This record gives sequence, structure tokens and C-alpha cells, in this order.
Amino acid sequence: MTTKYQNPSLEGFDFFKKMLPSFEKRKLLSQLDLVRSELNEIALPAMEVTMTNYASLNIDVTKSKMANRLANDLRKRLQTLHNPEFNTATLNNFMQTMHRILMVISQKEELLRQYIEKNFSNIIVKDGLTFKQGHVIRLIDLLVWYVNCWMNMITQVDVEINEANGVKPSLVLSRPIAERLVTEDYGYFMKLTEIFMTPEKSFLEMVESASEMNISEVASSQIPVVDSTNQPIDPSRSGFMPVIGTAILQIQNWNVSRQIQKYERNKLLKQSLELRLLNLKQKLENGETDPQIQRSIDAINSRLQKIDYDIEKFEKSAGV
Repeated sequence: MTTKYQNPSLEGFDFFKKMLPSFEKRKLLSQLDLVRSELNEIALPAMEVTMTNYASLNIDVTKSKMANRLANDLRKRLQTLHNPEFNTATLNNFMQTMHRILMVISQKEELLRQYIEKNFSNIIVKDGLTFKQGHVIRLIDLLVWYVNCWMNMITQVDVEINEANGVKPSLVLSRPIAERLVTEDYGYFMKLTEIFMTPEKSFLEMVESASEMNISEVASSQIPVVDSTNQPIDPSRSGFMPVIGTAILQIQNWNVSRQIQKYERNKLLKQSLELRLLNLKQKLENGETDPQIQRSIDAINSRLQKIDYDIEKFEKSAGV
């Protein structure tokens, strides 16, 4: 955790100061690769399976306190952003809202990737960075955190629904994570939702509005003056969050942590897919002849093979 400043721009400046002296552009792209992988291989498939299971079993999502709180707060915030991705029907359906958030995150990941490819050299030197470039790096840092927090939240929703129905949850968040999820992390998530769910045009305008001044040429005492101009150093006001640090701060330990999280998510996704597979096979046994059922079964079996491979690979490397 870093010092909390009354001026959030100073917190963002603290992030810039903690960067490594130099690092390769590919490290930033690898962070975006991770976001893309977690979206396409874990979060989206798990969400789609969960939505299908909830619908087929007539699961009442309102049995989850977290779902009710998120539904109300997300609806209020997303309505003010006027993003066409979130129409009234979507905002009135919690599961569809959470699914749509992932789709919009996928769009923002691509926008940031394109910006990095176009505006960063292969070797990035901290002393040569502008505030605009530093702000983009900060956004990547926060995007990684946001996706992980989203997965924790949907896991907590599933835990609460299972408990309400007398079913033992297959995956439970650790107590520290669960406690932060309803306190400080919840506030961070809502603020980042306002940033990342902004329509693409407004998001790019926010990125481009950052100062072109060189970070190394500005002292901490000058930040309030610089930030009061039409080109602020931190237009998204990301300083409301403490410095997290990923590719440019503590990559080795962070990568180990992410590998463990992916392993746990894969186990959860496997259980969800196996439940869905069982439901589909029961439909065939009951005489249903829809050819889509067999196609879905084949697709799930293929997905399960990959998940089993990833789980086995991690367990061998970790000596589990």
C-alpha cells in the first residue's frame, strides 16, 4: 500500500516513480495477453456456463447479497455513462450486465494494445516517458486488477447462491479476499467500472487528454500546477487506488500468484462444465433430438480436455 494523498494525481505520480528504470514493451503486451487469456479461456466460458446453468435450474440470483448490491450500484453508474453496450434490458438483468462488462473489457484491452503497439518503442526507458504514456501503463495495471476482481465477485455470488440453496460451494474465497471484496475493493471496482465501461470514443479522448510533458522533468511539488492545466497527468484520476504493480514492478512473484489463481479458476470452470455436460446428456437420454445438444456436448468435451491438460501441467510444475 502507498501513502494516501489528498490530491489523487500525486498517487498516480507515485506509480510513475516506482517504475523500473527500463523494461521491454513486450512486458506490457504480456499483461494484455494475460487479460485476453483470462477473458477468453476462463471468465467468459465460466460466465456463459453459469448463465446457462442458472437458467436451466431456475436459480434465483437475488438470493445473493453481493448480486443485489452489484445490480443496484452497477445500474446507477452504467446509466450515467450512456454506453450503448448497456441497454435497459441488459441493466435490468444482473447476469447479462456482468457478462456485458467482460465484453466491454475485451474491447478496452484491444484499444490499449493498439495504443502500446503504436506509441511505445521496444525498449521503454522510464526517464523518457511522458505522462500520457505513463497513464496508459497505469490503466493496463488497473485493467488486470479489474478482471481479477470481477472473477472474485462472480465467485462470491455463486458461493452465496449455493449456500442459500443448501449446496456446498465448489470454490470459496479466502477470508481476507472476501472481506476486502465488500469493503475497499468494492469501491475500487465501482470507480474502475466508470473508467473502463466508458464508451470507446470517450475512453480514447480521456487517454489522449493526458499531458505530453516528460515525467522525469517534473518534481512532486509541481504536480498540482501541471495537473490544473487542460492536459492533466492523470485524466482518469487513477490515484484513488494504491499502486498495484505488475509487469514493471514485481513481475516474478506476481506471475506465480496469477498462475495459482488461474489453476483455481480452471478447477471451478471444470466443475461448471461437467455439470452442464451432465444436463445435456440427460436431455439425450430423455429422448430430445435437437442436433445442437450433441454439438454442445462435443464442444464441452473438447474444452474439458484443454482444462485437464492445464490443470495437470500446473500440478506437475508445482509438485501437487
